Amino acid sequence: LTPGHMVFKALSKLPVPAFSIQVGDVVKTVNGPSTVTGVKKILRIGFFNPLTLSGSIVVDGVVASIASTDASTHSEKPGFEGGDTGWVYIGDHKIVHWHKLHHTIHTPHRIICGRLATCAETLNEDGFTPFSHYGLALHKMTIEKDSAIFSAFVLLAVVIFMAPFYVIELLLENALVVFPGSCFIVGTWLVLSDVKAKMKSI
Repeated sequence: LTPGHMVFKALSKLPVPAFSIQVGDVVKTVNGPSTVTGVKKILRIGFFNPLTLSGSIVVDGVVASIASTDASTHSEKPGFEGGDTGWVYIGDHKIVHWHKLHHTIHTPHRIICGRLATCAETLNEDGFTPFSHYGLALHKMTIEKDSAIFSAFVLLAVVIFMAPFYVIELLLENALVVFPGSCFIVGTWLVLSDVKAKMKSI
């Protein structure tokens, strides 16, 4: 667990970076809320960010997000609403939570390699998938530009590009409801149209 990996507090719907967790905080676990009794740093080789369809994962019983943040970037600087961590800021304005942004960005990846097929992806030398690599490159470029206008443009472009994929995923997730419902609506419309036509012919 790196400082940027995110975990869920017991009473929060959105995760927070691990570096913000303190002794006494209550986090979500598979066995219910659990109080943090100690925090310590341990050095290990390797960095893992597995992707799941839900956007969350359970590690050693603790409920965590698959998203991670970079504690050195502007997305972790205090904002105008009490310095909430885990949020992406443009200038001094808190825009979107990193967990939600990360989940949205990976929508095409989840559809192709999770819901429709199983992909055998080759990791690069840093341990990232090709899809994640491009996302990280875009994030790095945005940070280097250090421009609120450029950041806003990139964020808007991402939202517009991902919107159709997000809708497709919602339809796939609710296929058992959407398909029968659509059939019922179409069937009802055909029956009513037929009844209306017969009434006109009388």
